[in-house]
Amino acid sequence: VVYPENQVEARDTQSVVFLATVTDAVAGVDPVRVLLTATDVNTSATELVMVDDGTNGDAVAGDDVWTRVVEVNSGLTGVFTFTVSADDIVPNGSSRTGSVRLDNEAPSLVSVVVTDPDNIYANGETVSLEATFDAAGYAVRADFLAIDGTFVSGSEDVQDLGGGLYGVRYTISESNPVANGTYDVVVTARDSVGLEVSGSVALVLDNEGATVSTISLADADDILNADDVITATVSDADNVLQAAEYYIDVVGLPGEGIAMAAVDGAFDAQTEEVTAPLSIASLSEGQHTLYVRAQDVTGEWGVPQALVFVVDRIPPAIQAVSVVYPENQVEARDTQSVVFLATVTDAVAGVDPVRVLLTATDVNTSAT
Repeated sequence: VVYPENQVEARDTQSVVFLATVTDAVAGVDPVRVLLTATDVNTSATELVMVDDGTNGDAVAGDDVWTRVVEVNSGLTGVFTFTVSADDIVPNGSSRTGSVRLDNEAPSLVSVVVTDPDNIYANGETVSLEATFDAAGYAVRADFLAIDGTFVSGSEDVQDLGGGLYGVRYTISESNPVANGTYDVVVTARDSVGLEVSGSVALVLDNEGATVSTISLADADDILNADDVITATVSDADNVLQAAEYYIDVVGLPGEGIAMAAVDGAFDAQTEEVTAPLSIASLSEGQHTLYVRAQDVTGEWGVPQALVFVVDRIPPAIQAVSVVYPENQVEARDTQSVVFLATVTDAVAGVDPVRVLLTATDVNTSAT
């Protein structure tokens, strides 16, 4: 039996070629009495005439190899017997049997599951799946086009792990244009005759990460001369949060910042108030930038948000203190007015205009 190319069995609608070498050394083979019976292959395949004339699938005329092409239509699966019979012109008859393999049962799906900690992914992350079918040896493929618009068939990695278990891995492209959402990935098993079965698993694409809506310092004017406390509100539209961090002046790699704690004691919600102490001991005088970002349970870090603050531990400089007396006087008496002058500067935060104060109780008992 010759099966379709690259197959060792056949299914309904496919054709198989039956061959038999038939010779008769004396009277010769009767050309209309080389017959094939294969009713398990095709229900009407009873005493079908085989040919050796170079037509109807016969490769070479007169080479004693008799041929018959039969389309499978029985719906059966298994190994079945067929019979070739031949007569010479006397007639004397003989017959011989052979076996043919049929497969009309598609693979059977057991399950498709995610083997990662969750089913939420961002661009650049690798998806790991396990698909279980009824047998090993199938050609298994997975279609990730729904979740990754750049997916090319065959770029997924499929491993036959034995016993009907198949591992599937695929890395979502960094340039994937697909919007955030939930998408089905379809895994298909194909057997040797082309029969298929498919199953799917839902994956979530989340490229937004957590957002930071507010950042504040305990010192409301954001001008610090001592250590302070940072408070921020972070949230994620799709997932529970798992971490937050801050940087001063330079944003480092995700996960390398100074950790912040959830105010309520645990990262277990999609919105959290987070806090951390802020030390200014190593900071120079002047303006600095505080960056805060958060991470959701998928491991996706959000975009940092910033708050500008000022470190000012140096007091204002008071210079050129002087008194201006009434005209042509070098001193003053009661009921006269004097003018007190002072040059006051602050190089960092500036002078507080309501905190430049004069105390002169010897001039006026209420001048405090």
